[in-house]
Amino acid sequence: MQGQLDALNENIEKLIEQVRLANSYRFGRHSETLQSIDGQLSFFFDEADTLYDDSVEEPAFEEVINTPVRKKKSKGQRELDLKNFPEDIIPTHTVSVEELDDFYRKGNW
Repeated sequence: MQGQLDALNENIEKLIEQVRLANSYRFGRHSETLQSIDGQLSFFFDEADTLYDDSVEEPAFEEVINTPVRKKKSKGQRELDLKNFPEDIIPTHTVSVEELDDFYRKGNW
């Protein structure tokens, strides 16, 4: 029994070591060996310094920040837009109290 227990403990330790090695292989340093990927910026601190070009002139503030000019809304524009639409006048209908009481019962309308 003691021999079987020792063998099981040894197997468990080997399995734990294999899991640790697999995790270090998957998530370890050697998985991050790529310096850069085409079309993707890296997160190195010296990236701004390496990409800086001293010969290019900085654009003016107005060129960078483009604020659209808004046209002031003219008064009466809604009436001008709606003046060509046809106007349908819906006639009002009146119903007597007796008809309402007959249909809905007294006081339920």
